[in-house]
Amino acid sequence: MQAMILSAGLGTRMRPLTQHVPKPLVEVNGVPLIVYHLTRLQACGIVHIVINLGYLGEMIRDYLGNGARFGVHIHYTEEDPQALLGAGGGVKQALQLGYLQDAPLLLCSADAWTDSPLLPLITDVPPHGQRLWVTHAPAQADGDFAFADAGCLVDTPGRNRLTFSGIGVFSPHDFVAIDAERFGLMPVIHRAMRERRCHGVRLSDEALYVNVGSQAALDQLHSAIADKS
Repeated sequence: MQAMILSAGLGTRMRPLTQHVPKPLVEVNGVPLIVYHLTRLQACGIVHIVINLGYLGEMIRDYLGNGARFGVHIHYTEEDPQALLGAGGGVKQALQLGYLQDAPLLLCSADAWTDSPLLPLITDVPPHGQRLWVTHAPAQADGDFAFADAGCLVDTPGRNRLTFSGIGVFSPHDFVAIDAERFGLMPVIHRAMRERRCHGVRLSDEALYVNVGSQAALDQLHSAIADKS
């Protein structure tokens, strides 16, 4: 399996912390968010990794290099910070550049932090299948999906209580099929849902999961790790 870490975002909700540092290099317990992903990927034998660069991307490249000191091999793609391609468009660009192959792709948002084991998510994914880590939607918020039979995810307005964690396994074919340059992940997910190829794996209640999109979320994660240790 191959992997791509989405790292191009502006990180505006974490300013002033991200005024001079890209969000993927923000540290949790002394470890940059993106290094945490690299370490977990390498431990599962996933060593072919693509990282898309946008805002302050040169700092990420300078810090990680070719990935050798983390036991992985990194390719980089570049995006204009003022005209980012979106998560889907970023993957499509990496495919067009030949950095990703027609094989299952583990896609990770750099700011999605969890200590849940990766193996249940990445093991035995069927060809052209899609498998998403999902979690409960925040209280008083609408979710993205609901479970149907056999673990399939469906969009059922009024019943959606699950939300995408930012980590999942995708088929590269679904990105190529989108006739656009800039797009997010939801068109890719909805395509697979319509064809009943999109399955969910619920993050366990014991696992820590935080979308580190704000200073408050970062503080929450530090506190949760301290409580768990």
